[in-house]
Amino acid sequence: MILRTDLALENREAEGSRGLHQRDQDGCRVTTLVVEKQEESRYQKPQGTYITVEMEPFSDHLDRENRYRKIVAEELKKLLPKRDLRARWLWVLALALTAVKLGLCSFQLIVASPDLSPIDDTLMFNLAKSISAGNWLGEYDWLTLGKHSFYALWLAFLNLLHDNIVVGGQALFAVSCLVLLAALKPVMRTNWGRLFVFAVTLYTPASWAENTLRVYRDNIYPSLVLLALAGLLGAFTRFREKPLRALPYYVAAGLSLAAAWLCHEDNALLLPFVLCAAAVYLAYLFLDKSIAHKKSRLALLLVPLALWGGGIAAWCGMNYKYYGRFIISDFTSSEFNDAMGALSRAYPDDQKRYELIPLSTRLALYEVSPTFAKLQDVLETPEMYNGYGDPETGELNSGGIHWVLRKAAWTAGYYDTAQDAENFWRAVADEINAACDAGL
Repeated sequence: MILRTDLALENREAEGSRGLHQRDQDGCRVTTLVVEKQEESRYQKPQGTYITVEMEPFSDHLDRENRYRKIVAEELKKLLPKRDLRARWLWVLALALTAVKLGLCSFQLIVASPDLSPIDDTLMFNLAKSISAGNWLGEYDWLTLGKHSFYALWLAFLNLLHDNIVVGGQALFAVSCLVLLAALKPVMRTNWGRLFVFAVTLYTPASWAENTLRVYRDNIYPSLVLLALAGLLGAFTRFREKPLRALPYYVAAGLSLAAAWLCHEDNALLLPFVLCAAAVYLAYLFLDKSIAHKKSRLALLLVPLALWGGGIAAWCGMNYKYYGRFIISDFTSSEFNDAMGALSRAYPDDQKRYELIPLSTRLALYEVSPTFAKLQDVLETPEMYNGYGDPETGELNSGGIHWVLRKAAWTAGYYDTAQDAENFWRAVADEINAACDAGL
């Protein structure tokens, strides 16, 4: 078979699997070369798709000529741009979907239960009022630093904007989805696909479920987590672009990670996702020799870390200014955790499924810990049993034991200042741990 080159096609977009591919078809030889950006020096060609069609000399044989034309037409069709949604219309439709959802959710009503949620919704509302009044988290007591309270700051911000919590929460979730839409560009080939992912995420039922209507952190915590992960996705998938293209995504990730950390106590659950994403990114960065500006990309990793740590440090700084303790919360502080650990360490055989520190254990510990014994008169009362346990048996349930102990210590006068509370719980931990070590 004598072949000659009758057609050479070029496309500056790299379409298909990279490398050299060749096939013979009906007397034609079709050679396809897909050159990625990092392979330009190897092939001495700019990024693109190169197709060469070699065929036998044309003859008077009409069938053979028609077959050649079909083969050439097929190759031309491969180089034509895919029919896809234009970028402008992608964002127009995304904003339209956002506006529709905000409009629909504006008809939802807030779920308020102030008497039933003194340590949840009511606490956040009261803290927000103090922030709006310029008094940070208010006068110190057993609840002031009882939780990670970024949501109270968010409520104060919405109050400043004269916006309600339902629309405000939905707007934050929509921003997170829009960041995800932009972040997906390097990893999704079509705008229709990106729009589909955006719409499914934006309208997921969990984003407008009943728990998001409470005056509580569930209203924004999913949005902050989504924004953090979308920011990391957008930054890490742009490892072949100019380093500064990733900067906005790093900023979004750092700020949202700080806010999420200050919004919830169970933030260790975020770390596996963040660490795994960073590990994969670093592996690509070090193993792929074609990636340029590696030092700049490594330096940019400091941006989200600085914003993350800086946001937490700023919160702790405000707590130090007002209460004298550089902590996020005295519920998660070391001395209170140590005290709870010591209390639950004693008499483990007496524990039941929902009774971490049974009445029998408490009565025994009053005898060995003079500091803990100061709570007996205010803790072992019908009022406390009724609010946090069983009035008939005197047992306190595991879900409320932390709060009833704090309330009892406050009633007994050990929450006048943050330092008083710290010293009290540290003494309880030391005394009970010493008794357990001595063979309690």
